[in-house]
Amino acid sequence: MRGQGYTSDPPLPEARAVNRKFAERKKELKDAEKQHREWKRKDREAREKENRAREKQGKSPIPSPDSTPEPESSPSAEGEVDPSALPGPSAPGPSTHWLRAPGGG
Repeated sequence: MRGQGYTSDPPLPEARAVNRKFAERKKELKDAEKQHREWKRKDREAREKENRAREKQGKSPIPSPDSTPEPESSPSAEGEVDPSALPGPSAPGPSTHWLRAPGGG
């Protein structure tokens, strides 16, 4: 006859407490994600409803947050780099002696 029940010792109380905290944290994150999705859905529905009303009045629709263009006024957006922002040889920072060629100055 085979033994029934636990095939190994049950988890220690400390392990159970850790597992419970992990499960609670996982549930909190899941609930927060669900709440965020619900908020986004309600926001989208309200925006769509407003856009339908504006369309009937002949007005332009409200842009969605995803479709709003980002300002390109920063130098990094244009691919330009400000040389004064880069660390120079006298600026504190990580050492670059390993970048120099051997025997070079």
